[in-house]
Amino acid sequence: MPSLFKGATLLSSVHPFTATFQDQLRLDHPRAAKARKSISRWVSKFDAPARHEIRQRLLLPQNAESSRYAFYELLTGRALKKLIGNVEREPSDLPVSGVPDYAATIKGRRVVFEVRTLEEDMPEAERRGRAVLRELAGIRAPWVVAVDWDASVALDRARLSVLRFRMTQTLASASPQRPFHFDISVGDARIVGDAYPVKSEMSIIQSQTRAGWSPGVAQIRKAVETKAKAYRPLKDAGIPFVVVVCTDHPLVDAESLCTALFGDPMLRVEWMPGRSPRTQSGFVNFAGCLTPNTHGVVQNSIVSAVWLMRTHMGPAGWMIQLVTAHNPWAANPFAWASRRVATIAHEPVGSGVEFSIPALEPEFEVR
Repeated sequence: MPSLFKGATLLSSVHPFTATFQDQLRLDHPRAAKARKSISRWVSKFDAPARHEIRQRLLLPQNAESSRYAFYELLTGRALKKLIGNVEREPSDLPVSGVPDYAATIKGRRVVFEVRTLEEDMPEAERRGRAVLRELAGIRAPWVVAVDWDASVALDRARLSVLRFRMTQTLASASPQRPFHFDISVGDARIVGDAYPVKSEMSIIQSQTRAGWSPGVAQIRKAVETKAKAYRPLKDAGIPFVVVVCTDHPLVDAESLCTALFGDPMLRVEWMPGRSPRTQSGFVNFAGCLTPNTHGVVQNSIVSAVWLMRTHMGPAGWMIQLVTAHNPWAANPFAWASRRVATIAHEPVGSGVEFSIPALEPEFEVR
């Protein structure tokens, strides 16, 4: 079976500040080659249309985020196969209008898994600024450029290809011995900054600090709520439904998942006449997407469990950390556990439920 990436254009290098997941996957480097080889092996038994679809999603130009989504769907399938064994990709015989990512039979019971990859939650201006930087970083010239973002105007409306062309023209016509200030118009947009000469050709973007935006609790809640709405018929069919939330962001962890599902931490303060106020910790509010509301009405009994999957590439394959949280109010409970997986435990306490975050999050390897 030929490589899934046969004929793909590889990159000799990528810019450290603007490279996307797709750029890194296409890098002509042993680490990236190992990743491509693994992915090709994962899809080797897919039929031709499925392989074509995966290739398109991994390599489609102008849609770099789709590459990361496709990768995490494939990686989730491999993780499920290692943990559970009997996994079916894109089952089509379920009572839902969409096609979920996976189904598995566990102890004679069918369980459905749907994957959702979290994005960085950033202001639109930051997202557009990254797109501008990525376009400019593709210019190689004996110049280094520093963009004055505060003085630049309406870059969100600029055509990136035209912006790149005008910047290339401006640098080519400048005196190579001295720095200069530029103010380039593209329609009603303007990019302003300074250019400094260097001895050899390089990417003109060199002095940009890379900032990261954590996807955060709100995005986990939105992911779970969106998937629950799409697969509501599974509840009536008696089929457990698991949402697998994927991210490579280090600030999203078991505590983030617990907060998203079961509520924000609260401090309870009691005032009594003639006494000092007494505080009690360990409470949460009703903001969790699985927690019953203030009237005790269950808000989400569709989702049986939520898994948080994080990963990084190890010496031989991908190292995965998986945290599971079971929904105590699920119509179709799914209380699966494994020594390879950390679990957010829960137990009834009076009229409420007490949750505990795992102290350790083990890793396992997928090749």
